[in-house]
Amino acid sequence: MVPAVQIKSWLHLTVGVAVIFSAIVASAQRTPLHDASSRRDVDEVHELLASGLDPNAKGEDGQTVLHVAAYRDCVPCIEVLLESGADPNARDKLGAAPLHLAAYSNCPSCVRTLLAGGANANAKDDEGQTPLHAAGVEDCPECIEALLDAGAEPNVRARFGQTPLHVAAVEDCPECIEVLLDGGADPEIRDRDGETPLQRALANSCAACERMLAEFEEGVSSNEPPDE
Repeated sequence: MVPAVQIKSWLHLTVGVAVIFSAIVASAQRTPLHDASSRRDVDEVHELLASGLDPNAKGEDGQTVLHVAAYRDCVPCIEVLLESGADPNARDKLGAAPLHLAAYSNCPSCVRTLLAGGANANAKDDEGQTPLHAAGVEDCPECIEALLDAGAEPNVRARFGQTPLHVAAVEDCPECIEVLLDGGADPEIRDRDGETPLQRALANSCAACERMLAEFEEGVSSNEPPDE
């Protein structure tokens, strides 16, 4: 069985550390549009686009300017880029879309702007993680709510079988758990090691998470018809 702390480290490595590393690579690997977006300079982004620079140009990490704008929480940049034809579902070398980075950056307004621009709420990276998993890593219930409203699948499984609910339990986010349960997340799904979100919460000593999941499971059980 993989301990909760190991899962937590894996999640941060695949969704977090790799994203951060990609977001701060040397500017020589990127275009002037990437640099302007990283500085959140929407005026320069607009000027560079007007001069003919490609909004879908990629750096050596595979990230487009929209990836950078999403990671840097720059809604005005995202809006200008989308209006100029930036692909909201472009993938970097890790398979992540701009929506993954917006969710990981804990930016609900970025998430909503990308969704309104055509981003796929169920996009999967190379590890099978969706933006819902990324939002759970960074304890962003507002991001989760926006994604669910856009049709995100609450019970999707990543590489090790974790659903977004497993992630929220490991990351000690009862608010995320509440939103996911309200959105149809199944607390009885087991990950690759046979663990439910409640068992992950118990292993991670999140009392509020344990209580919420246990109460939900008790409520479901009490509503089941008796055996005949």
